[in-house]
Amino acid sequence: MSLKPAINRSWKNFEKNVRNSMNVKKLWKNIKFMDLFLKSIMLPTDHLHNRPKRIFVENPWVNNYVENLRVNIRGKFVASIVTHTFIMFYIHGSLNAFSFNEAMASKGYLAIGKTLLTTCTLMIIGFMTTTQPQNVVSLEIDVKSFGAVGDGITDDSLAVAQAWDAACSSTGQFKLSAGNFVVQPLSFSGPCKAPTVVVTVVGTLEAPPKNKWINNTDTWLNFQHIDNLVITGPGRFDGEGQSGWWDSCKQSIAITIKENVNDMIINKQTKTCENNPTALGFHNCNGLNLTGVTSINSPKNHISINGCNGAIISNISITAPKESPNTDGIDISDSSGVHVTGGNIGTGDDCIAINGGSFNITVDGLFCGPGHGISVGSLGRNGATEIVSNVTVAGITFSDTQNGVRIKTVPGGSGSASLITFSNIQMRCVQHPIILSQFYCPHIDPTECKDNPPVVEISGVTFMDINGTSSTPDAIDINCSKNPKTCAGITLERINIQPINSSVKVASTCKNTQARIMGPVFPPVLCTQPSFIMMLLDLDYNKKTVHEIATN
Repeated sequence: MSLKPAINRSWKNFEKNVRNSMNVKKLWKNIKFMDLFLKSIMLPTDHLHNRPKRIFVENPWVNNYVENLRVNIRGKFVASIVTHTFIMFYIHGSLNAFSFNEAMASKGYLAIGKTLLTTCTLMIIGFMTTTQPQNVVSLEIDVKSFGAVGDGITDDSLAVAQAWDAACSSTGQFKLSAGNFVVQPLSFSGPCKAPTVVVTVVGTLEAPPKNKWINNTDTWLNFQHIDNLVITGPGRFDGEGQSGWWDSCKQSIAITIKENVNDMIINKQTKTCENNPTALGFHNCNGLNLTGVTSINSPKNHISINGCNGAIISNISITAPKESPNTDGIDISDSSGVHVTGGNIGTGDDCIAINGGSFNITVDGLFCGPGHGISVGSLGRNGATEIVSNVTVAGITFSDTQNGVRIKTVPGGSGSASLITFSNIQMRCVQHPIILSQFYCPHIDPTECKDNPPVVEISGVTFMDINGTSSTPDAIDINCSKNPKTCAGITLERINIQPINSSVKVASTCKNTQARIMGPVFPPVLCTQPSFIMMLLDLDYNKKTVHEIATN
């Protein structure tokens, strides 16, 4: 006769009796009954003292039975788990005719057995006097539970803000379910109660059109002071940049140029695209993990990482039209240990910009295009002192971008950019594959972009294993300041950049430095160092005497 029906019947009766037992005596009586029942179904043996040393042995039937119990136990009385542990303990015995106490005593486990039995008994009593839920309660705080509609029309700002407050102060699990949720600029602030905060984005968060923005702010969705923040996809963030943000700033620039041409004096600051808001801002969010989300059509840069140490950004998608102004993919500043890996970024500006205060930054496995490539800088704008160090950019593919890999500093600034490596790079129809320039002046009259001190120093830069095609003659452009020792330690190793077609002749430029050439490099690079005579004629530049220049 099969043992399974007998055990199941006995288990059902036992569970019923345990639930109905409201005192220790009755509870102990039921447990003792199960002890006797299980003892009765064990197979007899005459070799009690020759059993294996372990109490539990493998039994396929029991394994299958226990697996079924695990599947069906959800939502049942919690004490069932403890009782099933007893059943497993007995049946997984060495299938010998010895009682529970005999087995424990014969192997010196009596004390352990009594402790286990007492503990489980008290647990069952506690569970019996507590109301147990029949269904598993989700820990996620869903925005729809707070009245969010998600129809792409209704303003769901209040519901999303309330859901965040509830999640931050309790479970730390926030969910944006399916739907299109239109929200005004919001701030998601910490610190939160839970050590890790998980934001699951399934639907779409959508910014209102430009003419319906209520708050005048520099960031649409701002996450701040939240350690161990995890944001996962597959949802997306839509900044609605095409709703008037891009057109209005481009129009104001055009008007300014026209008025200058007509010799009209303008004494006021006209609006530029740099005043548009960032889509997603992360400030002081150490341990940030942003993965699997999509950001589209930001009014300005899509993602800003500021003051975030140990951040990981993986497998994200960022998209904006090629002509959209200042729509950087990811801007990093004042952060350390940031790793951007995987994903696709195609916008109207830098795919990634690594700005001042950034240390130990790694970017790898990324597809960039269209856009302006991956840049360190600009550094030193408006006379600022900025430092960037220990940057690795590897395994990147650039396609149809204005630039490939670039370091750019502004004259008049100070600080340094050091220990920077670009390696294993593929260029596909890139206008300017390699750029290093200490003359980046997009915000002033080009005639005012002079080699004036101070200078952001550049050192320890390596361009290695870079291959592909250039759509213009400017394949390699290294343009350093003539101030001595401000641009040193430049290495070009195993580079092969060919013209996109026969009508293009690629070339290289290398000024005011001495680059180290290793392995084949094409187009060939010939560097010119600062002229000693020119330095003598420009003593105001470095404010040194002729003797000081000669001895350096």
